[in-house]
Amino acid sequence: HILLVGFVVSFIYAVIHNLWLGGKASLLARVQLIAHQAGALAMFSGLFLLYGSIVPEAQIEPALALSSITVFIAALLMIVMVLKKP
Repeated sequence: HILLVGFVVSFIYAVIHNLWLGGKASLLARVQLIAHQAGALAMFSGLFLLYGSIVPEAQIEPALALSSITVFIAALLMIVMVLKKP
């Protein structure tokens, strides 16, 4: 999970942003970047706590769900930016 979200998807976003969106740093692009990075960091932390048996699954599950939703929202924001392109 974390390698895909943390590296591969971030790389794909960078390629799309530079090649198709012209590399402009709009407010929507900044929000998308922050949402993706925050979701990825929360996902990494949650998975570390879960698989390290530091926090029980029932306690960490809401945080992992929120991090997944945040990463999904960032993906939707990227789609909006591509579709909104003039």
